[in-house]
Amino acid sequence: MTGWPRHLGATAVALCVTGCPDTELPGGDLAGTAVCSGEFIEAFRAASQAERREDLWIAFIDVGQGDAIWIRTPGERDAAAHEILVDAGDNGTFGRSDGGAALIDFMTENEWPPGSPIHALIVTNPDQDHYGGAQALLFGQRGYDVSFYADPGRSSDSEGYMRFIGDVEGKPGLEVLRPARTLLPARLPGLSDGQVVFTLLASDENAPTENGASIVLRVDYAGRRVLLTGDAEAETLEALAVARPADLKANVLKVSHHGSKNNSPRTFVDAVFPLATASSLDRYAIVPVGPGNTYGHPEPGVLESLALAVGLRGLYRTDRGDAGKGLAEGPGDDHVLLRITPDGQLTVCYAYPDAPAPAAPSGAP
Repeated sequence: MTGWPRHLGATAVALCVTGCPDTELPGGDLAGTAVCSGEFIEAFRAASQAERREDLWIAFIDVGQGDAIWIRTPGERDAAAHEILVDAGDNGTFGRSDGGAALIDFMTENEWPPGSPIHALIVTNPDQDHYGGAQALLFGQRGYDVSFYADPGRSSDSEGYMRFIGDVEGKPGLEVLRPARTLLPARLPGLSDGQVVFTLLASDENAPTENGASIVLRVDYAGRRVLLTGDAEAETLEALAVARPADLKANVLKVSHHGSKNNSPRTFVDAVFPLATASSLDRYAIVPVGPGNTYGHPEPGVLESLALAVGLRGLYRTDRGDAGKGLAEGPGDDHVLLRITPDGQLTVCYAYPDAPAPAAPSGAP
């Protein structure tokens, strides 16, 4: 895993914000980032059986090289409390990351087994590391009961993707919203009881590139904002920064395209995290990325820009500790959990579903 530039050490902040989990990782890469306590992980798991959920939970699942985000909204069970997936990782073919399996394993470990309802599956773009795992969710032996599916609606040169779309459109009982730009917004208010607000900021079925078509979605709850950017390209993000900067300001950014060189322009990062101040203690950037990728993700310059905006303690990535692993070995051990409580307390930490969190470093609070 790429180390941090030495001069960024001064930006590391070892302080804990309200609602912070029990421990922080010691020095080295991602110094000061938090590890979820067992109690915190159990609270996330308990949301599966709760008659009423008060908190908004978002899990950035370690699917290796790819994206998969599980959103769990507050509300009454079988009513406003909904399960939403934004992307589903890759499908494991030809040595790639088996993100779909990692996603299903994580949901099962947290008491949301196959056959359970998924109210919405949103695929942000036609790249395989975003849609590939959806094949298992929709059609596999460990599939889920998905109510509706949405994507940008862009065609692709990939025969595999177009076969997948044909299967999606032919699946009985599945509502398909393509293109998302025109069909998805009317459905977003129904994914909550009004407490959580989803805003579609970008989606373009006519974009010249697949990444250029990417969905950009913002999630608001209790005065906090989480911005999900898929693989959106610099042109889209810069245009939003110029035309709609107020809509981009957020507490949490899911970094576009796994931290690639050209997908996190400075104008965009500045719009999301304007004027670094003491409030930056409630700022986080999350980079879903897998070890062994041949693309150079994440790009060191992007990490530097993000670290300057959120501090080292605010920067999380799903390949932490994966040095030396290949694509197929990467998924499953660096999930990131986020919770927002009704009074706006925001917590972000690394989750370990199969092992206890490591002990706090000596002298940690």
